[in-house]
Amino acid sequence: MRLNLFEKSFNEITIDDIRGLIGKVDEGYYVEYKSKIPEKNLKIARSIASFANTYGGWYFLGIETDEANNAFEISGISSRETADLIDKIRNTIKDNINPIPVFYIRSIELDPDKSVIIVFIPDNQDAPFVTSDGKTYIRIGDSSDRIKESDRYTLDKLYESSKEKRLKFSRFKDDQDEKSPVHNNVGFIKIYIQPYPMNSVSKFNIPMDEDVKALMEKSKNHVKIKLTESGSMSGNVPFTSGHVSFSSIKLDQSSSPITQPRSFACEFFNDGRGKISIPLDIYEGLTFDGINSFKSSEAKTALREKFSSNSNSLLNFRLFDYGKAIASTLILTGYYLDWLGSVEQVSGFNVAIKISNVNNFIPFFDTKEWATHVKEFGLPIISKSNISYPEFDDFNIIGGELSKVEDGLFTGPIYVAAIVGLMLGLPFNKFFHALESFRTT
Repeated sequence: MRLNLFEKSFNEITIDDIRGLIGKVDEGYYVEYKSKIPEKNLKIARSIASFANTYGGWYFLGIETDEANNAFEISGISSRETADLIDKIRNTIKDNINPIPVFYIRSIELDPDKSVIIVFIPDNQDAPFVTSDGKTYIRIGDSSDRIKESDRYTLDKLYESSKEKRLKFSRFKDDQDEKSPVHNNVGFIKIYIQPYPMNSVSKFNIPMDEDVKALMEKSKNHVKIKLTESGSMSGNVPFTSGHVSFSSIKLDQSSSPITQPRSFACEFFNDGRGKISIPLDIYEGLTFDGINSFKSSEAKTALREKFSSNSNSLLNFRLFDYGKAIASTLILTGYYLDWLGSVEQVSGFNVAIKISNVNNFIPFFDTKEWATHVKEFGLPIISKSNISYPEFDDFNIIGGELSKVEDGLFTGPIYVAAIVGLMLGLPFNKFFHALESFRTT
């Protein structure tokens, strides 16, 4: 449950919005006012932790309250002290709360000499948050109250709330499509992304035709991805069909997923979650003579040497295009982030990846470097049918850098693609070699 004090984003809040609180919004579950910064760091930490452990909230510095804790005047703080006070609050939170909650802080000018500092703490975080004195606080009315060690019910509720968030993500990535018989013989990369904190995004109410059309049109545009400090790539995966559910839009390249199961697909949800499905491009029915279709003479030689004793043994394995798998991961992750857009309250992402039906698959890259790797280490045959990241169903969070944009280039997709590359069985240096082959600038 979230209280939105202002019908605008955090960075758009003005001093007039702050003035609108006076006499109208009192201290309570979601709001705390301070005329000046508390002397004890732990007092600040307790307030912030109590908001993070309950419903989220707002912490204001530079607002006077009466004896009943009702805001009656904006006194402000010296603008000369603003930067130091913001640093102090940041450091206090980081040094005195474990784990560190998500929070946003800024100052707003009251007049040339004074400012107000506001701190926003989102709800739906991974509680409990414990202060450096080893205690857990929650918001009760207009105060931050310690949960006694004997109060097992309240403590258990906090842990249960955190557990439920993990279960929701676990259910989200329990993809029913991969259990369909039509996908049993198709190798797939499935990527599941959820903004953190949960429920910090709202993209649409009920999906409409125009939402589907907009996403299909967006898929025709090239997504620009930063690969290295000096290189980038661009590409697209255009979708030809779109479908809606109550809370999501699903895009596909196939008009008939039953007869054409190997197609790219994405499903984007109202709360910002995304599912990406990438089929592995297999060299079907590859025979010993079919090796001649490859370009790299070194790669052809390596394959012939490995399968020379039995020209039919290639049929027992399935070579797939490693480079296309990595490129598709980069592009579709960038496409998702482009759709998500910039959301102030998203501090990171829960990310899970599943690669399915890949036993006896061989990642192939038609280059001299791939051949050198095979000569030294042997064929990189995948010996598992299914591979998962995180391996033990941990609640994994990739930081906000996933959605970072530099000079119009998405930098985050490289993180997801690097994980996929390792899961597919080739070492990190081969992944970066693959990136060089995608460069367009």
